[in-house]
Formats: sequence, structure tokens, C-alpha cells
Amino acid sequence: MTEWFMCLFSRTLPWSSVLRVWDMFFCEGVKVLFRVGLVILKYGLRPQVLKRCPGMYETLQALRNIDHGVMAEGFLLFQVSDKFFMGSRYLLYIITFIIIINIVIIIINIIIIIIHVYI
Repeated sequence: MTEWFMCLFSRTLPWSSVLRVWDMFFCEGVKVLFRVGLVILKYGLRPQVLKRCPGMYETLQALRNIDHGVMAEGFLLFQVSDKFFMGSRYLLYIITFIIIINIVIIIINIIIIIIHVYI
């Protein structure tokens, strides 16, 4: 489990899921990593899996062999997004708007510099 957080899930999840988790991490912070870890624990260690794990060693082995359906991009992000991040869509819109405004300001500054150089 330490590897999950030290490597930001890059060695555990499929690449498409890693990119989406990182995107959410950069937008919303470290809490995303903990929530992804909780979703993996909740659905990766279901009761039928835990019944086959009498000790800590077996439980850790089960965590290393989590079902790929749990780590799939669609399932994982649905669990994290819909249950925990109700406002993330609006945050994404705000960030996109701010980026577009900054690009427009940069273009205007470049035009002003070009006008001053040639006039």
C-alpha cells in the first residue's frame, strides 16, 4: 500500500486510470489519492476475498492481486467522482475558463509587443 502513495498509483493501476487519477490529483489535491486508495480497498477486499485471507500475509497478497475490474478507469473514477467529488465538474470548468483567459491575455501582450516593435 505504501507503493500506492509513493508512486501515485503508477505501478498499481492501468495507465488510463493513472492519468485520470493524476488529473484529479493536480486539480483537487492529495485527498484524491486517499479516496482512490479507499475505493480500491473497499472493492478489492470484498468479504469473499477476506474469508480466504486468515492472516496479514494473505491479505497483502490479495491486495497485490486486485481484480482488474476494480482498477479499470470507468469503475474507479465512477466510484471516486460520483460519491466524493460532486463539484469537480464545475471546478474543471472554472480552471478551463481561467486558462483560456490567460491565453487570451498572452496573445494580446504579444500583439502589443509586435505593434511597438514595428511602429
